[in-house]
Amino acid sequence: ILAREINDKMRIADCLSVMSAVYRMQSDYPKAIDYLQQAIVIAREINDKNRIAFCFTSMGNIYCMQYISSYVHPDSVRINHDRLINMGLYYYQQAIALAREINDKNLIAECLISMGDAWMNRKPAHAIASAGRNVSRARVYAEDALLAAKESDRPDNIKGASHLLYRIYDTLGMPAKALEMYKLYVQMKDSITN
Repeated sequence: ILAREINDKMRIADCLSVMSAVYRMQSDYPKAIDYLQQAIVIAREINDKNRIAFCFTSMGNIYCMQYISSYVHPDSVRINHDRLINMGLYYYQQAIALAREINDKNLIAECLISMGDAWMNRKPAHAIASAGRNVSRARVYAEDALLAAKESDRPDNIKGASHLLYRIYDTLGMPAKALEMYKLYVQMKDSITN
């Protein structure tokens, strides 16, 4: 309320993002999306590309969480599954484009990990060949994510990318690469906790 009274748009956008996170944690996805959309409008007004990219990433996360939730609790979401995952992927792509524009290696890595994870979790509409294409797409994003994570020198991103690649290589029946990624994942996990 105070931020609105003094017209501090940066703080207003922050508060809207926090409100979105609260509703996301309560699985009230429509309200979470509404608050993020409001935050994006304000971030655009003040030309805060970091905040816009953050909001786009959060939107992608919400749509992907809704997608996963729709399979776990099929009656909880009455919406097209493909639309949910496609919206998540769309917002991740928007975030990656902005992150590249502002050269934020950390955000690039986070978005690529999220994109790879979304493709890994995507249920194929038809046949096993479609599942293979999803894993192949996930692999491209995950490999790019690992490169970006190493450039950002953030152990948490390296951990996320290597864990995703471990799952992908394991799914593809590539045990040597899966083991290599699992070792990197454990190394990064240990460096974070120690």
